[in-house]
Amino acid sequence: MLMSPRRKCIVEHLAKNGGEAEIEDIISSILDLENKERNHKSRKSVYVSLMQTHLPKLEKEGIVRYDKRLGKLYLVNVPEGFELYTETVGKYDIPWSIYYFSLSILIAAISLYFSNISSVIVSAVFAASAAINILSQKIKIRNG
Repeated sequence: MLMSPRRKCIVEHLAKNGGEAEIEDIISSILDLENKERNHKSRKSVYVSLMQTHLPKLEKEGIVRYDKRLGKLYLVNVPEGFELYTETVGKYDIPWSIYYFSLSILIAAISLYFSNISSVIVSAVFAASAAINILSQKIKIRNG
């Protein structure tokens, strides 16, 4: 449910702001996250995706409630372990799984240069683990 960066952003914004926010504030947070211009077209695009996709899914799971009349969103229930498993990544940020994958490849190359086979093997295991994590995240995001 929270593999979507927009849905994570919604829950994080609500959690940081006392459990409620105006829909315009949520839209601004998402635009900041995605480094998008604050123009009418961008705001409308985010608004439509919230109304058609993200808010219905979060409401169905009992995580948020949207009061259309007031234009306010309320946090009803924070998913268990939310803080441990969320990672909102901005447009120019690097997710930890990609960072660790890259670091493992670098260490493997240095270890190979110095002929330290055991370090190459350990680095390869870490790189494989990070690659599996990256792929599983992409699959979860694609499946919503």
